[in-house]
Formats: sequence, structure tokens, C-alpha cells
Amino acid sequence: MLTLTLTMTAVQVIRVLMDEHGITSEVGVRLSNDEAGALTVSLAPWPNADDQVMEVSGARLFVDSDVARAVDGKALDAAITDGGEVLFALNDRPHVVGARRAAHPPCGRHRRSRSRP
Repeated sequence: MLTLTLTMTAVQVIRVLMDEHGITSEVGVRLSNDEAGALTVSLAPWPNADDQVMEVSGARLFVDSDVARAVDGKALDAAITDGGEVLFALNDRPHVVGARRAAHPPCGRHRRSRSRP
């Protein structure tokens, strides 16, 4: 089972992104690999069938099965720059309160949209 820690800042940033993009019960943030194999973060309307799904304080995170090993035992942190850019970082030694486990079967950048679709 995947153990990935989310910092409180990451939880807050994910919730902001979900809210800005019309929160539904299925919307979340996905960790996956791009075509070059780099770890990416993106909004997703729902989890894929093989995603490991985490929910922490209303923040939904979908971890692609191909990246689960790479992020297991790490911490996901986030920040929003003054320019509105969202930055995510994956850290080896988290300085956070606790870990969350997935319920079932710097990593990237995401620019916040200023308007709803």
C-alpha cells in the first residue's frame, strides 16, 4: 500500500485548485509521468481505474500506478508564487505531522487559471 505524506500546504493548494476548477466529488490532482518519464502534476476530472486514490481533509490526490513506487515514503509539498504559479515538490525527508495511506488500487508545475471553464 502506498504511503505518501501531504504537507498541510499541499492539502490547501490542492483544495484551492479543486475549488477553482469546479469541485465535484470526482475532481482531484493526479501525479503521473509525462512522455519523457518526468513526474508531473495535473488536474483530473476523475481517477483512472489503476490510480491509487488519497483523500486528506478534502484534498483528492490520484497517484498513477506507474509512479507509485517513486513517490512511496515521500512527502508532497506545494506553494503558490506571487504570480499565481503553483509549484509542487517531492521530498525524501518530510518535515510534516503524519502520513496518509491510499485507500485502493519537484514533480511538476501547474498554472492556476484566473477564470472558470
